[in-house]
Amino acid sequence: MVIPEFSFCIPEAHMELIKPVYLAPVTSDQVTISAEHIAYCWFPSQDIADRLHWDSNRQSFHQVLEFSRSLCVTPTHL
Repeated sequence: MVIPEFSFCIPEAHMELIKPVYLAPVTSDQVTISAEHIAYCWFPSQDIADRLHWDSNRQSFHQVLEFSRSLCVTPTHL
């Protein structure tokens, strides 16, 4: 699923960014990554905010999580 017009605000920069967000349920913990990436990790959703550096990233993650839960597409590990 793609949320094509997801947007979030960065108040300190007086900006609103619009960017597509991709959501997909998963049925396995196995992940294949391309050569441009060096690692991946799965985290419980309640642990994500502490791992994100920018407030705007934390706010965006929260909005996407709430949106996915409203559609009932949230994987069981979130």
